[in-house]
Amino acid sequence: MASSYLDVVISILPPDCSTILHSTFFGENDEDVAQGLAVAPNGDIVIAGDGRIPPTPGAFDSTYSGNTDGFVARFDPQLTTLKYSGAYSSGGFDHCWDVAVDAAGCALVMGEVGSASGFPVTPDAFYSTLQGGLDCGFLKIDPTGTQVLFGTFFGGTFHDQGYLVGETETGGVLVGGITYSADFPTTDGAYDEIPAGLWALDGFVASFDLCGGSFQEYGASCPSANGAHLAASGCAAPGRTIGLS
Repeated sequence: MASSYLDVVISILPPDCSTILHSTFFGENDEDVAQGLAVAPNGDIVIAGDGRIPPTPGAFDSTYSGNTDGFVARFDPQLTTLKYSGAYSSGGFDHCWDVAVDAAGCALVMGEVGSASGFPVTPDAFYSTLQGGLDCGFLKIDPTGTQVLFGTFFGGTFHDQGYLVGETETGGVLVGGITYSADFPTTDGAYDEIPAGLWALDGFVASFDLCGGSFQEYGASCPSANGAHLAASGCAAPGRTIGLS
C-alpha cells in the first residue's frame, strides 16, 4: 500500500515485459521520488532519489538535516527485503540524482549538496569543504549500507550539480553533470579546459581514481551534460527489466 501522495514504485519484468515478476511501493508520508537505479553483481537492487525515508538501524547516515534531502536504499533481488536505507543530506538543499554499483557491490552515489555542515566527507576527500553555493556530492557506500568508504565535495565557487555516475573498466569512477562555475577545475589537455563563465551553463565529464584521492582526468565540455549517457551506469540485469516510477 502506498504511504504518501507520491511514492516510489519498483517493478521487475521479464525481457518481453509480458508480466510483472515483482513490484513494490517504497516511501513514507512525504513526497518520495526515485532518480536512479542500479543492479548489484548479486542481483540486489539499489535506488537513489529525493525524500525523507526513515533510515534502517546502523545506516551510513541516519540524519535528514536539509531543506530538501535525498536517500539511498538497497533491496534483495525479489523486492521482499529492504537491506538498508540511509540519508543523502548536508543540511542544505540536497538532491540525489544517480546511483551505480561497482564490481565489489558498493553503491556509487551522485548528486548535489548545499551545505558543508552535515555531508559525510572522508579524510581522503578531494574537497573536504563546500566550494560554492551548490557542489557535486559523491559517496561510495559499502555493500551493507553501514559505512561511507569515500565521500567528497567537488566543483567550483558557484553552482555545480552532478547528475550521472558509473564505474570505469579500470575500477575508477566516471561522473557527469552541469556547472555554472567559471573556475570549475579541469585538467591539462582536457577536451575543453575553459568553462563558459558565470551564469553560463557548461556540462562536465570527470573520471577519477578513489585509491589515491586524486583526479585521473577532468574536463568541462559545452553545452550541457544533462542528456549525456554513461554506459557504466545502466540498470539492466540478465533476464530481467527493472523500472522505476
